[in-house]
Amino acid sequence: MLKKTSRDYSQHKSSDSQSDDNSTAPALSLRGSDYLAFDIQKDIKKSILSDFSDDESDHQHHMTDKVDFVWLLKSCIEEALSYFLEWAPLTIIYFFMTRNYSQHIANGYGLGLVWLNCMGQGLYYGLGSGLETMASHAHGAKNYEQVGILFQKTLFVSSIMFIPICIMMLYAEQILLLWNDNADLCQIAGQLCMFAIPGIAFVAVYYAYKATLNAQNEYRLQVYSSGINTMLTVIYCFIFITGLDCGIMGAAVVFSLSQFSNLVLCYLFASRKKHLKKCFIPFTKLCFQDLKPFLKTAIPIGSLVSLEWILQEVNSIIASNLPEEQYSANIAIANLASTSVQFPLGYATAACTFIGNEMGRGNVKNAKKYALYSTYILISHLLITGLPIAIFRESIASTFTVNPEVKDQFLRIIFFALGVYFLDAIQCLITAFMRAIAKEKFSSVSFLICYALVGLTSSYYLAYKTSYEITGVWTGLAIGMSLYLILQICMILFTNLENMAKKIQDRLKQNSEPNDTLINNISIQVT
Repeated sequence: MLKKTSRDYSQHKSSDSQSDDNSTAPALSLRGSDYLAFDIQKDIKKSILSDFSDDESDHQHHMTDKVDFVWLLKSCIEEALSYFLEWAPLTIIYFFMTRNYSQHIANGYGLGLVWLNCMGQGLYYGLGSGLETMASHAHGAKNYEQVGILFQKTLFVSSIMFIPICIMMLYAEQILLLWNDNADLCQIAGQLCMFAIPGIAFVAVYYAYKATLNAQNEYRLQVYSSGINTMLTVIYCFIFITGLDCGIMGAAVVFSLSQFSNLVLCYLFASRKKHLKKCFIPFTKLCFQDLKPFLKTAIPIGSLVSLEWILQEVNSIIASNLPEEQYSANIAIANLASTSVQFPLGYATAACTFIGNEMGRGNVKNAKKYALYSTYILISHLLITGLPIAIFRESIASTFTVNPEVKDQFLRIIFFALGVYFLDAIQCLITAFMRAIAKEKFSSVSFLICYALVGLTSSYYLAYKTSYEITGVWTGLAIGMSLYLILQICMILFTNLENMAKKIQDRLKQNSEPNDTLINNISIQVT
């Protein structure tokens, strides 16, 4: 059954206080410490209920039946900016590495970053996306305490994942040697991964925290924190890379400091918003319970997003055995593509939250409208940004590299990369639609087949079995993405959204726990 509303709890609390004062009620035999525990329990209930009522008064206009295009556009822009600014530190570090060290060391940083993204950031980003989708459904149904439990479950699962991730970072050099025969390059990459382990821990917490904020349609805070953190990253780079000349270790230190400061800044900004506290409940042992239903939903969603990130990085690993000037150009292009796609990724994340909220409420009509409006936003962005990249490609190439041979290879593949950028932007939005309507399992399987089997196989074949080389890598990407998009569009056209809304409601019921149980558990822990 769905959880009670705050009004139900207010009536329940009122009747409880009347029964306490009633002389005919059973007498309570309490010692002094028991009186204190009883008061604490009542205070906790009062605090939680006041947070619920604050939300209804402060954000009532967000939960109406009206579709607000301006609010969607504003949220999309804010989320896109936050994604762009979150990714910017990685590109800034690469820029400082190319300006202060040889291209070989910069390539080692690029290869290490690939593995760091694959087995660190990619996995945690996927888990956070699973939390974001489930939490947006719960938030749309006004099950705020369930959002808090989902957040705590994600942190618990993240802590378990951290152990194997650390092992993969410690042995990154040996693992990368299985794909790349350049031992010196793999050694540099391994050092980066080893010293960047603290930063991965901060990434795990940040993605879970960010997902919970997104589920509440709160995006602007991330723009503030990421914007300030981007400026701090430049300072970190001047200190540890340019000033102290720490080399690849300096890059790892900057990465960890950047992730830490971004997390702290985001928390400080969010802690000032009273209405956000309703979803960040006190710690409860319920986060250790019923993990199977949570993982049953989180894994397909998380694997879908993680695979997207991981397989793109694997594509970079495939390119690492090409001639060094081609691989250097691939790293530069990959940084440009990854930075550019953060805007469409932000649009997709915001759209997924809006559509997920409406599906959680059972309002399919509004969900369709938000899907249509977000498509308009994405198309407008692609039209605005695609042309400048094509026109100013030589200036962009000079920004990413000073090596003339690398620059020539950069210009050779820029239009292939631009095509992949368009396809990637569209698939980000389509994948967000599929997550929001609970079709993540189909997307996960089809993504694995289209991208991993068809796309990567095509990339390898075209790069090493034909004369295409670096252009073959990007052509293989385009083939896999195109096939995936065709399957997703067909599935959306033949899906009954009314039935999927009912499925989401059933999922919420299965994952829900009675509010009384939650409050009593919190009270027991305090006493």
